Amino acid sequence: EIYTLSLHDALPISAKLISARTSGKKVIAGIEGIYSPESARALSLHYIAVDRENAVILPPGSYFICDIIGCEVTGEDGKIIGTVTDVVSTGASDLYVVQRPGMKDLLIPAVKEFIKSVSTEDKKIIVSLPDGLEEI
Repeated sequence: EIYTLSLHDALPISAKLISARTSGKKVIAGIEGIYSPESARALSLHYIAVDRENAVILPPGSYFICDIIGCEVTGEDGKIIGTVTDVVSTGASDLYVVQRPGMKDLLIPAVKEFIKSVSTEDKKIIVSLPDGLEEI
């Protein structure tokens, strides 16, 4: 299948993915036309973007990071907390990095205990935070 390679400061290019496997937290991808270690190394820190129609179907309660980033985060009381600007994978659970106006970023563990609802269509996340978390 053809996928788009997003090369940091370059225009995206299309390439054929020949093979893929994981190795720890890394993905080893075989890309048509990239046959030498030198040419592979030149792409090693770049992203591969998959068109939505070619993406895997996620299980319920799972989301693509690109759909979480930009979501407005509110408490159950409707109070706006901030906006998700990044998702950090820790191994145990992801952390949503929430930018708050005039305050330092808030890290919210992406677990059912704290994340009450997610609507990627509306770009809204409702959370229930334990006392004191917002002050950390």
